[in-house]
Amino acid sequence: MKLHFEALGKIEALQLKVNRKLALRRGLPRLGATPPLFPSLAVVGGGPSAAEHLDEIRRFQGDIWAINGAWWWLKERGIASTFFTIDADSAKVDWIRDRGVSSAVVSSLCDHALFEALGGAEIEVWDLMLQVLSCGPTSASNSTVGALLGGYKKAVYYGCESSYTEAPTHAYGDKKLISLVQIEVNGERFVTSPDMLMQAEYLSGMIRELPETFSEKSGGLLRAFIGQPDYEVIAVSEDMIPNLGKGLVPGLEDAEPKAREEHKMVVL
Repeated sequence: MKLHFEALGKIEALQLKVNRKLALRRGLPRLGATPPLFPSLAVVGGGPSAAEHLDEIRRFQGDIWAINGAWWWLKERGIASTFFTIDADSAKVDWIRDRGVSSAVVSSLCDHALFEALGGAEIEVWDLMLQVLSCGPTSASNSTVGALLGGYKKAVYYGCESSYTEAPTHAYGDKKLISLVQIEVNGERFVTSPDMLMQAEYLSGMIRELPETFSEKSGGLLRAFIGQPDYEVIAVSEDMIPNLGKGLVPGLEDAEPKAREEHKMVVL
C-alpha cells in the first residue's frame, strides 16, 4: 500500500502575497544574481546523521547552507554557514535573533519578522513566486532548485535522512512528532512523517536524475529511496486514521488494527 500526501501551506495565500511584496520592496540581491565564490555547496539539515560528518562539514571546501535550526547548531560547534529557509511563518525568528547571522538565503515568502531578525546580515532573496517546479514541502527539498539557481555545480546533503530512529529527532534536540508513518523499502523499515516522506521522495529523485550534481551523506530513508523509490506502508500513527479512513484507503474501515503502544501506531 502506498499513500499519496499533498503539502498544504500553513499561511494564507493573501498573507504570502503581502510577505512577498514586503520582501521585494527591500531591494535585496536575488539568489543567482552573483555567481558563487565556490562551485560546491553543502546543504546541512537537522537530522542526527549530520553529527556523524561534523569534521567533514568543518573541512568542506565550498559554501554551506544550514537549514533552520542547523545554522545555530553548526555555529555552536565553530562552523560558519549561511542560514537557509523557505518557511513562510515567523517560527524560525527566535533561532537567529541576536545570534550574529552574517549571511542568509531566504524565500521572498518569509515573514517580514524574519528579515528584521536577520539585521545586518548579507541576504539573498529567492523569489519563490517565480518558481515553476514543485519540490515538496520542506526547505531541504526545495534547496535543490535553489542550488541550481544559485549557480552551484555540485551539492551534497548532510542531515537529511528524512527518517527517525530512537535517537533525538534532530541533531539539535527533539521535535514533537505527531503524525508518523512506518514504511518498508526493499526489505528495510523506516519511521518517518508525511513531510519527511515527501522530502525524501523529492531529494532522492533529484539525486537519481542528476547524480553528477547532487549527492548525499545522510543515509536513512533518503538513501534507501535513491536505490529503490517504491515502498509499502506498514503502519500509521493513530491521529492519521480519521483522514485515511475517508475512502482514501479502501477497506481500512474493515481492518482490525493492532496498536503499538510505544509509537501509538496502527498496522494496516
